Amino acid sequence: MRGHHAVNDRPGLGGAGTRPRAAWLRRGAAHCLRLGCLLLAACGAGASGGPDSATGSTPAAATAGASGMPAGTGREACEVANGGCDPHAACSAASGERTCECLPGYAGNGERCVDVALGLDKFRWEMPCAAGWTGDACRPAAKKPSASFTLGGDPARTYELTLHFRGVVEQQSYTGGTADDYWYVGGRSAQGSYNIYSLQVSDPPQTHFLNAGKAGIRRVFPIDYVRTLRVKGGARVTLLADAQDGTLIANLDDQKKPIVVPGVPPAPAAFDGQFIQVDVVGVAAGEGTRVALSGDVLFETDSAELRPEARRELDAHLAKLTAEGVRATVEGHTDSQGPADHNASLSLRRAESVVAYLASKGVPRARLSARGRGASLPVASNDSPEGRARNRRVELVIQAP
Repeated sequence: MRGHHAVNDRPGLGGAGTRPRAAWLRRGAAHCLRLGCLLLAACGAGASGGPDSATGSTPAAATAGASGMPAGTGREACEVANGGCDPHAACSAASGERTCECLPGYAGNGERCVDVALGLDKFRWEMPCAAGWTGDACRPAAKKPSASFTLGGDPARTYELTLHFRGVVEQQSYTGGTADDYWYVGGRSAQGSYNIYSLQVSDPPQTHFLNAGKAGIRRVFPIDYVRTLRVKGGARVTLLADAQDGTLIANLDDQKKPIVVPGVPPAPAAFDGQFIQVDVVGVAAGEGTRVALSGDVLFETDSAELRPEARRELDAHLAKLTAEGVRATVEGHTDSQGPADHNASLSLRRAESVVAYLASKGVPRARLSARGRGASLPVASNDSPEGRARNRRVELVIQAP
């Protein structure tokens, strides 16, 4: 129990018979499902996903005329049959030429869009206070709400899923992973009180915590950030909120005023408790074929200088990389050991070393690029030596012409 807001120390908190305050989410007329106090699905008219039910179906593109798009220029290009764009795409002709862009939650070129993560849009971790509380702490209406959702899309493809997280949370301390402001990759809770908010993905396996900071601060904080995940089509996403000691810090800032998150329900009112809402910003289909090479084979510990064995490993891919029109991005990845800025720098220097070597072997330099990912995209848990070894890697993303 947290000494500064243990339930028994707070007069006015509801007892066992207290009726929980109803948790709710407004998402137009199309998205709303309550599972405990965690709102995690789509239902109603026009919904196409929900817990364990995202279909990943591919709608047929709307067309008009032999060219597959309506006649006309300017605004007229979008006025008939959505301009030939997929029904789940936005048609634009602002520049005088028609363009199609898949709506958030869908992936594709705009003329064909696949539902990958629509059901995740507007999902919420909600932990409302039970009725009857006073002071700066309350009893949660549900202690450990959770739900799972299965993504759509092609299981053979990797998607880059960009999510926007907003809400009001108490901070929690995590260990064994990589901190990036409130976002924490891998690891685990550092102690047994204060709330945990986590997002887990089955393929590739990954865990992200959403309220990283310093446990023990006696107030809540607003969060507002965007992060990108790399996921496989058909992966299972699990969302968990855990009030470990059965107590919530109430929605009060350092001036004892409730925090309102603009543009997020119940704004302009404040939410009575803690919550996080996730909005899908976009889904991009991963490009090219990925080849993962062990960082332990390529480099010495904490070094960006290629080992002799690395050259033989890279030479095996020269035929593909020197083919006409082929482009490649070299991505460096580390485990979570050490400072995040050091890992980011090391991963970039390793990627640049690989690029330099490939260019020296005849791969046109203009067709190569380097990117350092640090520990932000693990493929295994960093809690074990085996998992950390898998995360220390270089990936060749090979794109055919």
